[in-house]
Amino acid sequence: MKFSAQSVLLLLSLPILWSCSLLPNRPGPPAVHDFGPFSPITTGYPWTQAEVIAPDWLQDSQIHYRLLYARSTEVRSYSRDSWVAPPAVLLAQRFNGSQRSGNYRLHIELQNFEQIFERPGHSRVVLTFRAAADPGDKRGPVTERDFHFALPTPTADAPGALQTFPRLIKLAENALREWVLTL
Repeated sequence: MKFSAQSVLLLLSLPILWSCSLLPNRPGPPAVHDFGPFSPITTGYPWTQAEVIAPDWLQDSQIHYRLLYARSTEVRSYSRDSWVAPPAVLLAQRFNGSQRSGNYRLHIELQNFEQIFERPGHSRVVLTFRAAADPGDKRGPVTERDFHFALPTPTADAPGALQTFPRLIKLAENALREWVLTL
C-alpha cells in the first residue's frame, strides 16, 4: 500500500485541525466601562467644585469585589471588565459635570467602592465616602458628613454590578445635593 505525499500530509495535519476544533472559544477583548450617559440633576449642583480623592487600593481602574462568605479580607477584581478610569476620577467627573452654583467647594474622600457578595449568588454594590463642604469665604466652618450607599445587584456578577453602580451614583448625587442645600 503506497501513500501519496498529499495523503501523508493530510493524515499528519488531521490531529492538528481536530484539536483546534476541540479548544474552547477564546474570550473577546476585555471590556472597559464608565457610569453611562450623564444625566445631570435638572436644577444643577449647589457647589462650585467637587474634588474626589481615594485610598491607594482604589486608585486603579479595576472593578473590585469581595466574597464575605469565603475570605472577607481579600479584595478581588474582575479580569474581563474594568473602569475606563479610577473610580475617584469618574466620580469627580460626574460631580463636576452639571450646572454648578453656590458657594461651597466639596472635598470627597472615597472610602469604599466595590461589589460585596454576602453569600453565593447574592451581591450588592457599596459606595462610602466622607464629604467636607468648604464655604470658601469667612462665612463659616467646614462642615463634614459621612455617606454610605448600598444597592442589591440583579445578578451576582460583573454585569449586575455594572448595571447597579450608575443608580448608586445617582443616589449619592441626590444625597450630596440635599445635604449641601441644608447648610
